[in-house]
Amino acid sequence: MPLILSEEQEMLQDAANGFLAEKAPVSAFRKVRDNKPADGFCRELWSEMAEMGWAGIIVEEEHGGSGFGYVGAGVLAEQMGRNLTASPFFSTSVLGATAIQQYGTEKQKEENLAAISSGEKLYALAVDEGPRHNPSRIAFPPSRRATASLSPGPRLLLPMAMWPTS
Repeated sequence: MPLILSEEQEMLQDAANGFLAEKAPVSAFRKVRDNKPADGFCRELWSEMAEMGWAGIIVEEEHGGSGFGYVGAGVLAEQMGRNLTASPFFSTSVLGATAIQQYGTEKQKEENLAAISSGEKLYALAVDEGPRHNPSRIAFPPSRRATASLSPGPRLLLPMAMWPTS
């Protein structure tokens, strides 16, 4: 089934292609890869993407997004893939925003969707594997064991996932 883009979606595609060719060429990915920033991506680039409405691409306008939906997100993802753009787009703008829009309370939507759309906050989706899953019985080397701290900033938790309750 061919996907035929609307005029707005074609404009988004052209804008993304030009912006990413200039601001996020493959050489920018190599720089991130080689320099290994703590976040794993360039925050300045993410801020510019958010200003263009990309961070809130699937978020409805009533919650501060651009409301382009999943086709718009696919258009952006395709263009980011062409340049190997390192960004939190998929985890935050697609997975995080979808989970909040579909399953969040109105309060959660009000508090979080605008923050996603502005690029202010980053999200990642984690799913609890259920009552039969027992991560303590899985043998992982010390380098892969889950650790967390109460300090501000991004955290990486491996190997277990916990469902956020608030």
